[in-house]
Amino acid sequence: MKETGKAGIQGHIERFLMLEEAEGRVVYIKNNTGAVRTIRKDGSKGFMRFGKKGSPDFLIWKNHSELLEMPDCSRVRISHVRTYFVEVKTEIGVQSDAQREFQAKVENIRGEYFIVRNLNELKKILL
Repeated sequence: MKETGKAGIQGHIERFLMLEEAEGRVVYIKNNTGAVRTIRKDGSKGFMRFGKKGSPDFLIWKNHSELLEMPDCSRVRISHVRTYFVEVKTEIGVQSDAQREFQAKVENIRGEYFIVRNLNELKKILL
């Protein structure tokens, strides 16, 4: 299937994540942000905003396991959950200022923020 536009890329990614979640390999949220035009009770118009400005398209949690070598030459397996902040862009898409600011906040706390342009790029990150 050809991925066309950001919505097409996101659709492919979300279908993949749904399957991964059904198999117990990840947990994810499609992080929608934006605004909807509303009409208030008094008849005036406005917007209802949702999501956090600049936040990425997907939040993905995945168990990560690694083997540690101990000083006595024994090995210990440790597991922890990693959080992936994933922004989807087309081949020519660029981040907004708010998205760059959000990325900086994530990286400031040593979080993992990724920009992906297709499903294969996300698979490489997760697998």
